[in-house]
Amino acid sequence: MCEKSALARQFDDSVWTEQGSGAQSPVTEWSNEGVIAWLVGINKVSQNVIESFKKDAITGEQMICLGKEGLKDLGLTGVGAIYHLLSKIKRLEQDSHGIVTLIEHTPYCFGKIIDCLRLKSAYSQGLVRQGLATPVICDTEKKRFEKVVKYFFPGESSKFILG
Repeated sequence: MCEKSALARQFDDSVWTEQGSGAQSPVTEWSNEGVIAWLVGINKVSQNVIESFKKDAITGEQMICLGKEGLKDLGLTGVGAIYHLLSKIKRLEQDSHGIVTLIEHTPYCFGKIIDCLRLKSAYSQGLVRQGLATPVICDTEKKRFEKVVKYFFPGESSKFILG
C-alpha cells in the first residue's frame, strides 16, 4: 500500500540483497577471496589479521566457526581486536540467514497499522465499500502510535495512516 515506506523496505528482499554483505552467496559458500574482501571492508582490522586469513586460506564456512581460541590461533592477540572481529563475524552470520525480520515496537500500535493497511488494501481492491479513516487509538497509546507510524512512514507518507 505504501511501497516507499520503511516498513515496506524492511520486507523487501531486493533491498536486503543489495545492503547485505555485498556477496551474492551465503557466507558459508564464500571462498577465501570472499572472506578477505569482507575483512578489508571492516573498520579497524589490521593487515596482519588479513594476512593470517589469507595464509590459512580461511573460507566463509570456516570463519563462522572460529571462536576466541581460533582467532588467537590465527595470531590475533589484542582482546579488543578479538572481540571486535567475533562480533562482526556473528553479525555477518545472523545477517546472512535472511529469515527473520524483527519488529521491535509495541504490538498494539503495530497491529493497528497492519489493520489499517489491510482495510485500505481491501478498499482499493473493491472488497469493502468504505475506506477506513484514521485508526481509533486508545488515549494511553496515541503518542506512541504516532511515533511508530512516523518511524515506518516518514514525512508525508505518515498521512497515509494518520490522516
